[in-house]
Amino acid sequence: MLVLPWYVMSKNLGWLDTYWGIMFPGMMTGFGTFLMKQFFESVPDELLEAGRVDGLGEFRIWWRIAMPLVAPALSALAIFTFLGNWTAFLWPLISTTRRELYTLPVGLASFSGEFQTEWEMVMTGASVATLPVLLVVRRAPEVHRPRRHADRPQLGAGDDRHTASSASGTDTPRGLARPGCLVRPSPWATSCRASLGI
Repeated sequence: MLVLPWYVMSKNLGWLDTYWGIMFPGMMTGFGTFLMKQFFESVPDELLEAGRVDGLGEFRIWWRIAMPLVAPALSALAIFTFLGNWTAFLWPLISTTRRELYTLPVGLASFSGEFQTEWEMVMTGASVATLPVLLVVRRAPEVHRPRRHADRPQLGAGDDRHTASSASGTDTPRGLARPGCLVRPSPWATSCRASLGI
């Protein structure tokens, strides 16, 4: 259904026989928009309000609070987008006429003719085509893997700032009421201070 509008738009903008002309249909999808919308709506409002109380602007709230929480959705969307573009056949076949711009599925199809099929070339190309897919599926979840509790810095024996503040009747450790660092109990506060270098 969308192939004809894509082709007319690519022709009018001069995108035929270009890498951008091959990529643009798969870079903006309704599925990706819906997926990210649903994940962003699941971010607790309390965290966003805590960022505003700490003095963060809306962009920094989005970048430092919301984005890390939707990292699994970003990894899943990256995998789906890559697989959709890497295995695309119909659109690259229509939008390109130069052999050097063919995607792997289009190139593999060229080894099959009416009277002969070069099976050794087809099997070799199919094996090579799976390597980037395996790499992306293996690496994408690790890019946004959250830190384990054991990796977080812990309070040292000499760090008595939280104890002193608690003794004075306040719940906020000294030195933490500043933009970009949410006020949390002492182990989390120490991790926040370490990440900000304070």
